[in-house]
Amino acid sequence: VRAEPGPVEDPGGGYGFAFPDRAGRELRILADVATHADAVDAPDRSRKLSHVVLNSTDADADAAFFLDALEFRLSDQTAMMEFIRCNADHHSVAFVRADNVSLNHAAFEMPDWEAVMRGAGRMKENGHALEWGIGRHGPGNNVFAYYIEPDGFVIEYTAELQRIDEDRHKPGRPQDWARPPNRLDQWGLAGAPSERILNAMNGA
Repeated sequence: VRAEPGPVEDPGGGYGFAFPDRAGRELRILADVATHADAVDAPDRSRKLSHVVLNSTDADADAAFFLDALEFRLSDQTAMMEFIRCNADHHSVAFVRADNVSLNHAAFEMPDWEAVMRGAGRMKENGHALEWGIGRHGPGNNVFAYYIEPDGFVIEYTAELQRIDEDRHKPGRPQDWARPPNRLDQWGLAGAPSERILNAMNGA
C-alpha cells in the first residue's frame, strides 16, 4: 500500500488507504466519507459519479486485477472495451484498449434522460459545445452527452444505465455488440465524436 489505513484529510474525509494497480494508477479504498443530507435531484444537474473509463495498454490484465483482487464482476466485453461493476450498475469502471495509460472520461449520472437533455441545454447556454451525442450506448444501454471540461478532460452526462440482475445476467462478448459501419450509438443520432474529444479521450 502507498498510504496505510487512516483518516483522510481530502475533501469528503473518511477513513481509507491507497495502493497502486498493475498499471501504476493510485486507487483508494474509502469508508465513512461525508454525505450531504440536503442533496436533492435537480432537472439539469448530475446526482452522482456514475463510472470512470480508463485507457489501458492491457485492458484484459487491468480488468482481471479488478475482478480478482477487488471482486468486481464482468458485465460486457466489446472489441474495444471491458465493462466491469462493483454494484448493480452495468459498469463502475471500464477499460479501453489503447496505447497509453490515462483517463478516457468520467461520467456523471443525471436523474433521467430528460435531465440529460436539460443539462445539455444549460451547457449550450453557457458556451460549452456538445462534442458527442446525444445518443444511446450499446453496452449499458445508457443515454449520453459528452463534453470537454476547462482542464481538457472528458465528462459525460448519462442516464438510464442498465441495472444488472446478478442471477440472470450473462456477459456479452464482442460478437454480441457488432453494429453497422458508422453507427456509433443505438439511435443513429449521435454522429461521430469530434476530433477534439477523440484526442482528449486518447489521453492528449
